[in-house]
Amino acid sequence: MSFEIVYQLRRFFENLPKEHNGYPLRYFPSPYDPRDYIYTNLIGAAADEPAVSIDYRPNLPPVFDQEQRGSCVACASIWTIKAYEEIKQGDYPADGLSAAFLYSLCKQNDGMPSEEGTQPKTAMKVLQKYGVCPENTMPYSTLTDLPAPLVPNVSGKALDAAAVFRIETYAQLCSSYDLNRDQVLNAMRQALKREGPFMIALLVYDNFEPDENNFLPLPEGSVRGGHAVGIVGDLPNRGCLILRNSWGADWGDKGYAYLPYEWISRMSNMRWCVLEAWTATDITLPKLAAHIEITPGMKFMKVDGKRVALNQPVILSKVANPLLPMKAIAEKMGYKVDGDAHKIIISRLN
Repeated sequence: MSFEIVYQLRRFFENLPKEHNGYPLRYFPSPYDPRDYIYTNLIGAAADEPAVSIDYRPNLPPVFDQEQRGSCVACASIWTIKAYEEIKQGDYPADGLSAAFLYSLCKQNDGMPSEEGTQPKTAMKVLQKYGVCPENTMPYSTLTDLPAPLVPNVSGKALDAAAVFRIETYAQLCSSYDLNRDQVLNAMRQALKREGPFMIALLVYDNFEPDENNFLPLPEGSVRGGHAVGIVGDLPNRGCLILRNSWGADWGDKGYAYLPYEWISRMSNMRWCVLEAWTATDITLPKLAAHIEITPGMKFMKVDGKRVALNQPVILSKVANPLLPMKAIAEKMGYKVDGDAHKIIISRLN
């Protein structure tokens, strides 16, 4: 079902204008992958996060202008998520980080080399694997000087410079195939508090323009396309998140606007108006073993071929069947149990 929702969303985008007020709208939905980290699972968040005001705008560089390239995903990733992280660590390059680098590598990895635009998850994967180089190593003009969908080549020098600006990993805050959004605002608040700014993708409608108070109105009219932006704060007393765009400082409030909470849970034509959201994080889960062997009398077990010490030798009862309780527990955790009194083999189900 999740695969089908993403496929139908992709088909839906094919016939949209993909432009709004002169700016390209070139977000593409991230593919479904059951292995993706879900942020609330990583942090074990069950209770609602207390609503406190958070505003990272003073901790960020000036709002970027993506100009006429469909690089919103790269701009949200680099000029919001990664910029905050490096400024916080005191490592931010004087001229910023290169959206041209990230976007070019996204186009090498997203399976759509002839399409302008990319997917948020692809950008996060590239940041995890390669990082991003400083802007002066690969200026944005190397991208804007080319006609879409062409991208510049990434040099070995740029790849070397990028390696120190990686993210540890990333996690999903919400998706286009969510059944409900009951815990999404809570997850976003947790992410803002623990990780800093994150990225969302949303549907852009005819009325996607900040009002006189710089609030984005709830969607009305026709869908123009999909767009990725940064979320850099939460103002519970005003009922909104702080949105950071990549359309320059003349848009909204110096490039920012206020996104009412209602956007998160709002649907239009059976589609979420906020399509997906991702955060960078240093939290990782231990890698699950694929194969475990347990032998009676041994003070170790083999985990994926490597010995792991045990506190005492394994003792298997000759009276009771030891596989029964172990099998019941392991199968609930996604493992298959085989064996007898001489050896137990536990294998992860694919």
